[in-house]
Amino acid sequence: MTEKRVERERYPVDDLAFVFALVAAPLVVALFGFWALIPLGAVFFGAPTYLTFGAYGFYVALRNRDATAGGVDRAGLIAHFVSLPFALAVLLAFDVVDMWRMFAGLGVFGAIFAPLWGWVFGLIYRGVRRSRFRPTSHVPTAA
Repeated sequence: MTEKRVERERYPVDDLAFVFALVAAPLVVALFGFWALIPLGAVFFGAPTYLTFGAYGFYVALRNRDATAGGVDRAGLIAHFVSLPFALAVLLAFDVVDMWRMFAGLGVFGAIFAPLWGWVFGLIYRGVRRSRFRPTSHVPTAA
């Protein structure tokens, strides 16, 4: 009754490309949306949760599947929703005026920018990762 556990394939993550894409993605979105001013504020308010929860979510997504922009943007949205209780705890700890309005703003704008930053992150990471980190075709070999 012993079952053999099948491990999923893990993909290597290019650390240099990961850090570059992590820093560049919100800046690229802010650069292209600077005329609206909202993306600039999103970089300021979203940076703490993006660099903690988002970075971890992106890393896990890249380890478990090849870098697709679609997979990374879902990881960004999930990380955003996971980070919301922690953001509320920080707002409570610092006794922020209009806390609930700020929390609602973080929730709404984060739900917009988290997947957008994740999608741009995926595009940038896929474009700048080094060739040894790109998946190769899996051709079965005869033993």
